[in-house]
Amino acid sequence: MKVEQICEKVPEDAMACCDLENLLVYYIEAFQRINRIDEAWREGVLKKRLSYDAEFEGMIGNIYRDWLEMCERFVDSLCKLQETYIIECADQFLGCIREAKGILKEDSDFFSGEELVDLRDAAIDGHQRGETRQ
Repeated sequence: MKVEQICEKVPEDAMACCDLENLLVYYIEAFQRINRIDEAWREGVLKKRLSYDAEFEGMIGNIYRDWLEMCERFVDSLCKLQETYIIECADQFLGCIREAKGILKEDSDFFSGEELVDLRDAAIDGHQRGETRQ
């Protein structure tokens, strides 16, 4: 069978799935690289091998934002194709998006809510009763 004949038999959506899977792999790998750089820098700062640099931290944040913005452009297409097809790496890709959103979330938003307030209050009460060590 010639390539042209094979292509005629492959539904257009299937080709779109293949293209999308390749794109997902690219963006997953890009996210992993960004994350490794971010983690290595943060570890270096934590272990005092590097000095903290707010400009660098902002740059990494911008890279995460740009990555997320690009990826969110085709999430709807991914979800639509997933209704009919199994898309390899889709869950991993969506997990990277969730992780990026968590990384970009302000600490005050992330560490807020009734549960954390209750935990904080319980910790303070326990400390006042002498149940903690300094």
